[in-house]
Amino acid sequence: MDSTDDPFPLHRAVFENNIRRLTTCLKGKGVEIEKRDAHSLTALLLAAKLGRIDCAKVLVENGASVDAKSDDGWSVMDEAVAYGNREVIEFLSVALFNQADSELANLKPKLVEALDKIPDFTLVFHWELSTWIPLLSHALPSDTCTLYKHGTKLRMDATLQSLDPRHRRGSLSYFFDCMEISHLTVVDHEQKCKQVLKPEITNKFVMENTSWRLSKDVTHSFISTQPISLVRCRSGWLWRSDKVEEIAGYECPVFDVNGVALIQRRRNEHLNDEDIQRLKSMRAALNSEADETDGSRLVDDQSSDNDNGDSPDSHEDGRFPFRPSLPPPELTATWQEYVDSSSGGMPEGVGRAPRFAEDQRTFKPTVALSQDFPIPRDLILDILEVIAPYRHFNKLRSLISSLPPGFPLKIDMPIFPTVSIRLAFKEFRTETHNSSFFTVPHYTPGRVFRQNGRV
Repeated sequence: MDSTDDPFPLHRAVFENNIRRLTTCLKGKGVEIEKRDAHSLTALLLAAKLGRIDCAKVLVENGASVDAKSDDGWSVMDEAVAYGNREVIEFLSVALFNQADSELANLKPKLVEALDKIPDFTLVFHWELSTWIPLLSHALPSDTCTLYKHGTKLRMDATLQSLDPRHRRGSLSYFFDCMEISHLTVVDHEQKCKQVLKPEITNKFVMENTSWRLSKDVTHSFISTQPISLVRCRSGWLWRSDKVEEIAGYECPVFDVNGVALIQRRRNEHLNDEDIQRLKSMRAALNSEADETDGSRLVDDQSSDNDNGDSPDSHEDGRFPFRPSLPPPELTATWQEYVDSSSGGMPEGVGRAPRFAEDQRTFKPTVALSQDFPIPRDLILDILEVIAPYRHFNKLRSLISSLPPGFPLKIDMPIFPTVSIRLAFKEFRTETHNSSFFTVPHYTPGRVFRQNGRV
């Protein structure tokens, strides 16, 4: 086949590791750098799957999305880890940090436009992780947060400082100005210190983070909401009626959400037998802890999707063992065999032979929807994405975005087999704030959080 007639010229250049052809194709008119082949892979996903470091660099330099995922949910980083090339993983770790900065900059104009259209307000919300396992319930975190808006400036007051077993607390405030090119700043009023939550990348961190990735399963968990349906909850014993709750001054009908599933996929083709047994023993130990408290399957694998580079605390003292690159697998398939194979039918000899498992659990979230709440839910979700340092809000967002119109003032959703996250908006009022309330205090620069400001 002539390369000019190839429907996937970028993919072919990556497959053949032809940097010159790849560079030429990227300069051509109408090139689709995010175009997907029959296996739902972008050119960058294919480069990661085949360990093509030079191709990956050229594609990222030309704007390829490092956040791209296949139809099966595997990210560029997932494919790189499964292949086992340290150089590719380290390069993508840096690229992911840089792309996160770019995405924040792109979100700011959208926030500015939306915030200008609504009055200043104060919003109080409470979130908690809860479980029916008695001895575990006290160990799960919770917090009540107050969000303030003044023009395009945001402030959120909270207390939770970490998700370790101690649940360290303090008097914290987060500051973000949508008009300024700056990062989220958190201050600890008790310690009189402040920290700009800007990703910090050092060679040491990237190297240890890569070893951490290469020593564990590649996991991908997501909420499936196709299709979903809402059923009104009923209350009462003899005279049952549709359940309605008053939340933050608004009457909210309460619904059960049917058709929602938590799907977790796990890959381990990059691990040896010893690694697999070690991880299996760790999961068994965690599950046995749940059994001792009459719990069932407390943890199957509670590691969430984590492409932002955060890693265990052992990284901070440099004790995580170094993991070398794996021997590269031989590419035995031809380009023609690759393009001729249908979706889901990846020919043998393309990347490392896959080993994966899938676990699916259906569950029934409960939501209380208000049709009268004055702030668009998408705006609140965008604000929380910027200013709230809680990773599990991402799972809530995927569910909330799939709901019919209305603001979910209360939601209860399982995120693990025995653990649910509950989010309730307690109070809302429009009021004018003094601009000085949104000025970061002149505290001493310090370290409020141990890892990038995400708990």
